[in-house]
Amino acid sequence: MKEYILSYYPNFKCVASECKHTCCAGWDMYIDKKTLNDYKNEKSVFSATLLKGINFKKSRFKTDKNGRCAFLNGDGLCEIIKNLGEQSLCQICRDHPRFKCYFENGEETGLGFCCEQATKIILSYKEKITPKLIKDDENERKQSFIQEQVLNFRQIALDIVQDRTKTVEKRTESLLSLCKAKVNSQDFKKILDLSSDYFFNYTKFEQRLQTAKDEGNERDIESYQEAYDAEKAVRENARYGLRVDMLAKHTNDSKKDVTEVLRVDGDEP
Repeated sequence: MKEYILSYYPNFKCVASECKHTCCAGWDMYIDKKTLNDYKNEKSVFSATLLKGINFKKSRFKTDKNGRCAFLNGDGLCEIIKNLGEQSLCQICRDHPRFKCYFENGEETGLGFCCEQATKIILSYKEKITPKLIKDDENERKQSFIQEQVLNFRQIALDIVQDRTKTVEKRTESLLSLCKAKVNSQDFKKILDLSSDYFFNYTKFEQRLQTAKDEGNERDIESYQEAYDAEKAVRENARYGLRVDMLAKHTNDSKKDVTEVLRVDGDEP
């Protein structure tokens, strides 16, 4: 069996207390049977605190009224790691935000967008994202026809979206064509709104502005705020023009008609 990681994967490391959106709050963190049994039999001085923070009936960590895990301290750090070591984490806490895709002849590990640090790593990755072989027992297993076709399709799709000799618009068109997708005006409007808004959150000026605010540097705050506002205005106008062009092209409406639809919806810059 072969084991792969996606090429950006080695760059990931949890930033712990520096994370602005902790993964230790807002959802139910279930504990696997092996780890739950280990917690039950823990004999260290931390054992009383450990048992108090676990709902053994539901096999999950208790949370406070704000949904924060019982072991997430005021510094944004995990008390289990501090007292028992990272090896004592349950599987979900140990793996997150990593995920695995299992195939008939191997498995592949990547990172999920549910983590802000993972998201930054993926979106700022300069090279093409490719699977990297890290383990091979040389025991070849034959792929089924369906899996082979799915993986071939995925590779073609990746080659299209990562072809940086073409514009994002051309790549989007090629990907939609590959999928034989038919979209209407509202579909394209949603796609463009979501993608442009999401990527805009990671512009360099926003990051520098936030750093200046964190450091309380008034001079840099004023400077980067001005640059940030200017870039936002440019992006808004560019995004609006791109939206009109793409909507007109894929809906057979004139640019004039599309512009009128956006104006009525309040989407003019």
